[in-house]
Amino acid sequence: MYGDTAHIGLFEARRFAGVSARPMVKGRSGIRRGAAAVEMAVLLPLFIALLFGLWEASRLVHVQQIVSNAAREGARQAATAAKTTNQVIEAVNNYLLRAGIPTSGVAVTIENLTDPARSNPIDARQMDHLRVTVQVDPETIAWILPYRIVSHPNLRARADWFAMADIPLEINPDLPLE
Repeated sequence: MYGDTAHIGLFEARRFAGVSARPMVKGRSGIRRGAAAVEMAVLLPLFIALLFGLWEASRLVHVQQIVSNAAREGARQAATAAKTTNQVIEAVNNYLLRAGIPTSGVAVTIENLTDPARSNPIDARQMDHLRVTVQVDPETIAWILPYRIVSHPNLRARADWFAMADIPLEINPDLPLE
């Protein structure tokens, strides 16, 4: 049975004959000793720096989305024409705090683009164009990178809404009697 190798493949034939399936490589195996350790020592810091950079960039995108949502929430509160400027700023700061953003470097501005004289949202009339701008200093939210090294703009978001103040309804007390 073992003498007849016509029915088995080349691999089995070499195994039966006592020959290794893989050829032995002779020569300069000692020259490459430690090359993998050197390559890892050179590339690992670069790879880690790349990972931390991606992590920090994704953090900035995440915080930008939170700042946009906070501006939208502030504009929604301002559009009710039932909140004062301080109440709108407090709503924005509370939104940021609930999302884990410190409010120490936050600036909130509220503008009435239709009539700048009525900057307080409670004084807005129906369909006044209100704009809430929220600015956050990236230095307060950075995890890793010191932003003093590179120039950085503030994270800024704006939201525009129209005031939905009620129009006063006048009722005529002199109703016709029949």
